[in-house]
Amino acid sequence: MTDVTFEEFMKNGNALLKDIAEKKKEIDEKGAQVEAMRVKQSERLAVQRRNGECGRAWQVLQQRIDLGETTERDVYSGVDDSPEAQQARKDIQAHIDELKHRLQDEPWYKDLDE
Repeated sequence: MTDVTFEEFMKNGNALLKDIAEKKKEIDEKGAQVEAMRVKQSERLAVQRRNGECGRAWQVLQQRIDLGETTERDVYSGVDDSPEAQQARKDIQAHIDELKHRLQDEPWYKDLDE
């Protein structure tokens, strides 16, 4: 083991702190990009729902979301127990079941169960 002087130790420590700060900045920038994409996609989805493109249940739910009477989270979690939210959850589960069925023969999907 080599002897490290205090100055070398501090220099190495400062270099590591600089690297960490740079990585944190990169992560923060990437996080901001992802959040901007999420907001844009959420806005696009809200427009589709308002236009009835996701079905009548989501059209009603989006109106209620816009009025602050419910939230997407409440719909997904079951807190909103309105008939429309129940239908939305039923539709979501049907899509999940269909996707599972379509993927069941994929080798990488089978590996997930192991």
